[in-house]
Amino acid sequence: MKIKIFITLVSLYMTISLAFLSTGCDEGAETPDTLTADTTIDSNVLEFDNRVINEYFDDNSRSAMNLLTGVIVAETDGNKDIQLRDSSGMRVNFFLRSGDLALRIPGYETDLGQFIAYDNISESEFDTLSKITNLGTTLEPSDFTRQSTEEYSNPKYIRTPLTQNTVYSFYLIGKKQSLGVTVYGMLRLRSAYIQSNEFRLAVDVKINIAGQNQFRRMTITQN
Repeated sequence: MKIKIFITLVSLYMTISLAFLSTGCDEGAETPDTLTADTTIDSNVLEFDNRVINEYFDDNSRSAMNLLTGVIVAETDGNKDIQLRDSSGMRVNFFLRSGDLALRIPGYETDLGQFIAYDNISESEFDTLSKITNLGTTLEPSDFTRQSTEEYSNPKYIRTPLTQNTVYSFYLIGKKQSLGVTVYGMLRLRSAYIQSNEFRLAVDVKINIAGQNQFRRMTITQN
């Protein structure tokens, strides 16, 4: 009798187990939604990180920058858009100015925004920055009225060590006149330091080569 009861219980257990497995493998059963993400790259936005401009000593000094290509160039390079300069020769107060203001070999004119774009932002904040917010939705050449960071009151000069990571907006008016491209951008002061007895300024730059107020190169959208 006990053997019959045992066999009956085993048979019942196997029947229930098979029924459960059959339900679990049902092709029509619902499964949780899978999250996906789309990545969009704006080819009109270019980024140049940690470009180091050197203090000016002579014509061979790499004290200028081509903002269209992100390349640090020598003082005598005619493709420069900005220069790093010492305000008084005392090697304390430095500033950036338009490339066409070079005394010997002028470069291209670069106009800076009438206001400082951002007083002090971190590297990660700059990386995700998408617009110049204080100049309106659409940028216009008339928004850019300065040719030197020395024209701002706070900060007036760039010193080492930096006390704030200021962001300046700019318009490459010289490249527009020469090449026909409308380029707006932002330049962030990354760090300032002395190396090999020379003042050096590291900057981060974003540009839009389509004349748009849009500076985020990669956008990730979750579906």
